[in-house]
Amino acid sequence: MGGGDLPFQARFLRALRLRGVRQTDIAQRLGITQSAVSKWVRGRSTPDIPTLRQLAAILNVTVDYLVGGDDSKDLEAIAKIVEGLQGVYELLGSTLNELELYAATPAPVYPFDEPEPLTVQESSNYNRHKG
Repeated sequence: MGGGDLPFQARFLRALRLRGVRQTDIAQRLGITQSAVSKWVRGRSTPDIPTLRQLAAILNVTVDYLVGGDDSKDLEAIAKIVEGLQGVYELLGSTLNELELYAATPAPVYPFDEPEPLTVQESSNYNRHKG
């Protein structure tokens, strides 16, 4: 993102693409004609302020972003989200490492496990000492 030099038309189109929203969806949600939305896309007109507010909410952007203002606040918010996701990724990575180590560790032998049969040598030693 970045530059405040993009006109409404370019920012609107970018937001539509990034959000996967169609022009018809916008028209329906705003209760306006598809022709009005098409004029925004072609740069022939721009929405009024109340419609801009609704449009920004639908596209999950700020009005400031849509009208070509400084979108650094949007970038700051994105940076915070990325930072949070990196923390989650690191936590998951260490948890996965611990799980791999756990899976590779042989299971302990518990008293209720059946003992392995004695070898012939062990059996004769046992019988000798039993006496």
